[in-house]
Amino acid sequence: MHPWIARNLIYSPVQTLRGEKVRKYRAEVRAFNRLTAPLMLEKQWVKLTNRLKFAYNQNDYYRRLFEEYGLTPDAIKDPDDFKKIPYLNKRTIQENFRQLLSRGRWRVDHRKTSGSTGVPLKFVKDRTALAHMNAVMHEVYGWHGIEVGDRSCRIWAIPKEWRRQLSIFLRDFLQNRIRLNSFNVSDESSIKFYHAVKRFQPKFMMGVPSYMTDFSKRLIKAGLNPADMGLKVLVTTGEILYPAQKELLREHYRCAIANEYGTTECGIVAFACTHDRMHIQNHNLYVEIINPETGRDARPGESGEIVLTELHNYAMPFIRYRLGDRAVVSGDCCECGLASPIFRHIEGRLEDMIETPEGKKVAGGMLYYTL
Repeated sequence: MHPWIARNLIYSPVQTLRGEKVRKYRAEVRAFNRLTAPLMLEKQWVKLTNRLKFAYNQNDYYRRLFEEYGLTPDAIKDPDDFKKIPYLNKRTIQENFRQLLSRGRWRVDHRKTSGSTGVPLKFVKDRTALAHMNAVMHEVYGWHGIEVGDRSCRIWAIPKEWRRQLSIFLRDFLQNRIRLNSFNVSDESSIKFYHAVKRFQPKFMMGVPSYMTDFSKRLIKAGLNPADMGLKVLVTTGEILYPAQKELLREHYRCAIANEYGTTECGIVAFACTHDRMHIQNHNLYVEIINPETGRDARPGESGEIVLTELHNYAMPFIRYRLGDRAVVSGDCCECGLASPIFRHIEGRLEDMIETPEGKKVAGGMLYYTL
């Protein structure tokens, strides 16, 4: 499919029907990213206090929580006051699902995580929150020349249930992409996908670094050159991208690499700019890196736990949500000119793979889908 058709005749009309103002919000993200660091913090704090007021007035769980701890939104004047709000975690969401749904009529999507961290999670996202997540995604992909509707390929899971398979195949078609099922990777399927990619001519490939590495090694073993697929960018996501792995991918595919760190629940948390620095997406998120023992902010260069607060959500607010992941924030500025904070590196997200007797690689998340 021609990218113009995918962008203007499919994506834009679908977003309009869904009530998601992605184009408008993307312009807001771009304008926000031009701001100085102090102005970013100022705008971010206004959004945060508005979220707290909404949650206090419209959400039974947060109203009860605030009252239990003697808090009101007006009493939260600075980040230290904000830290008085107790954390949200997966188990809390599971046990208080209905109470976490805000009062009002919301158009929502029901979603769930893969359970790769051991705790599968069901939640809802309203269309405004989804539109902001997509706006951030399209803007940061745009840093690397990737636009809505561009042809893509991915090495990603296809669940066993036929209804979900049908949904995935339809979405792939509408979003102008092809995929290799990461639950069923073999030498034969890799070679077949290589030729499909050469015919399709996508601009970029998205996938987990270990999947992409395994795929390229299988091609080389078969006498094929991964660089001949003509990819412009690899978007790596889903696990830690190690330096040696990055160099191997660059050597095999001969293209740029854009690393992504995100969550199913809150979208992209950090994304690599063209100078390979992981910028925190503070237009859509208020990100804390805390010392889990003291609850205080981790210093630049010190490892801490990632805690997220969404800034554009209504139906099910995520306030001070503990991911269980750790990261180190850099105190440096980036040559690209963006003033947003930077992750020096991210820790603790590696998803193991299982090798079958036949030599196939199976993602650990497969256990959740089957069991």
